[in-house]
Amino acid sequence: MNYIKHLDGLRAIAVIFVILFHSGIELFSGGFIGVDIFFVLSGYLITGIIFKKLESNSFSFYDFYAKRIKRLIPPVIIIKIFSLVVGYYLMNPYQFLILIDQAFYSTILLSNFYLSNNSDYFSLSTFENPLMHTWSLSLEEQFYLIFPIIFFIIYYKFKNRIVLFLSLFLLISLFMAQFGGNLTFEKPFIEYKLYFFNQPGFASYFLPIGRFFEFLFGSVSYLLTTKLKKITFSHKALSYIGIFLIFLSLILYDGNSNFPNFLTLIPIIGTILIIVYYPEKNSYINFLTLKPFIFIGTISYSLYLWHQPLFAFYRIKFNSEIPILAICIIIFISFIFSYLSHKYVETKFRKSNFNSKKTIFIFFISVLIFISILFFLKSNNFQEKFKLKFQNKIPLKNINLVIDLDKNIKRFRNISLTMELQLSENLNKEKILILGDSMSTNWIGAINQNKDLFELDYEFKNLILDENCFKFLKNTTYLSKSCAGYVENIQNELLLNQYDKVFVLLRWSEKSKLTLQYLLDYLKNFDTKIYLIGNAKFNNFQKMAYKIALNSTMNNQEMTKEFSKSKDKRNIFFNYEIKKLASKNKINYIDEYDFYCEDNLCKLYDSELNPFLWDEDHLTEYGSKFLGTKLFKLLQFDN
Repeated sequence: MNYIKHLDGLRAIAVIFVILFHSGIELFSGGFIGVDIFFVLSGYLITGIIFKKLESNSFSFYDFYAKRIKRLIPPVIIIKIFSLVVGYYLMNPYQFLILIDQAFYSTILLSNFYLSNNSDYFSLSTFENPLMHTWSLSLEEQFYLIFPIIFFIIYYKFKNRIVLFLSLFLLISLFMAQFGGNLTFEKPFIEYKLYFFNQPGFASYFLPIGRFFEFLFGSVSYLLTTKLKKITFSHKALSYIGIFLIFLSLILYDGNSNFPNFLTLIPIIGTILIIVYYPEKNSYINFLTLKPFIFIGTISYSLYLWHQPLFAFYRIKFNSEIPILAICIIIFISFIFSYLSHKYVETKFRKSNFNSKKTIFIFFISVLIFISILFFLKSNNFQEKFKLKFQNKIPLKNINLVIDLDKNIKRFRNISLTMELQLSENLNKEKILILGDSMSTNWIGAINQNKDLFELDYEFKNLILDENCFKFLKNTTYLSKSCAGYVENIQNELLLNQYDKVFVLLRWSEKSKLTLQYLLDYLKNFDTKIYLIGNAKFNNFQKMAYKIALNSTMNNQEMTKEFSKSKDKRNIFFNYEIKKLASKNKINYIDEYDFYCEDNLCKLYDSELNPFLWDEDHLTEYGSKFLGTKLFKLLQFDN
């Protein structure tokens, strides 16, 4: 495509928005829309490149993918190497493992999938991940991988309907962004909600199915501009509207916004209006073609890559948010690194003389080498040495908070998972069923660690299940094969009506409230006392443990306050919803937070500073011992 000046200016606006968003400045909490601007731009430009090549019968998949590799991959490799080297010196073992994982998934173009399952993009802890921002690159690369093939097929099979087909795909993606996590089906599907994303509204932020519509808006816009005559309405006026919509989005949205959805159309339409109708001559909004904006737009890719690692490592090093002066300094350094990266990496590789096949071959070899390095960094041998190096920095009095946090404690957890408690014929003992997912194994481990307390009066059975199968308990007409075993187990156990109490423990989510109702309706048929348990979850527990352990001056009360800050707010909301459901069904509710917390202070370690958790919600041996005493008191009181 011919060079279009104002598109670099638009890139400048987009990258400035993203940088200010990642800086943590509250005024720019809607700056993430800069990514949406990039997506629309990418769709527009890539469609133009492919379309013109197809029109001239010169399109080559080899050439297309090779050019994308030359353009995108070398600067990313530099960033990942930089992050791993600096991370080795600044990060704790928990953070470094996450960094390795992020580097791996970004290398295989799946960083967005990794982040959708392991993080909250808008949380402070995520901003401490130097490679967090690679999710958008993975998404863009997935589009580049898929779109040319689809476009090629449509062009040669349905050329006159190409806009129609792309518009159809656009609408499907937009529909999924809006409704993909909350789609209700009526009978015969037993009235249940279908969740296309594990985390409705959140996962759609990262996944192609809920994002590709932004690229396709750019794509369709390009095709329409080649087919339609220029409209008579003032181009300047349309540009003004476009600028207004983009800055309106910056103000309207923040981390609490449900995004993306139909409201995403505001910055999308604004971007398209600027792309298509920006005035080429003098105008009040001609700032996009000013030299500073052109410069920023030219280095925008490198600037996008460099700013986040620098922000993240500052937060890690100083364990705090970034003051304004430091933000300015980091942005200045980002510009220097970005200019050098653009001049000596981006430009050099883009203009290299490697042919397409050779470029692709070198790319795959580089990927294999880099993945091998990552596997070495994640090997037990390297990790043990890294942990020992880090632990040498920790005051001896705090060492128990982190020592063997990964290895020995996970082994105990695995033992807990395999323990199956069985009932006997003893009629003098109260029979209790613990029903749930891995959250229930916390209770099994706690009971086994305190057998002497329970063995005289109680007997337990643990039943592992999948909550997605609850909807089939009362109506098995549409029972899926994957749920058959779970449903049979529940029915076989409960039909005996042999339990005095049933405790239901699950890792609650948005979908739990609806699916759980089917289980409750089923359990009500039996003469059994039912308890719903709101599980306790503490965000980034390992990270918090390392952070606290490093502080030599922190006393036990201060440690408790720090650990208490990690209570998962989202989980608290889920527990509240489950509590309402329990009240509605007139059954008992127990909040696990009450076992650990009092007056918002949570005790998560014992007198010798042994931690109770090995991740956000799974117990260590020490946590199991603690929880067991709490459960015993609960059962005694309940009787």
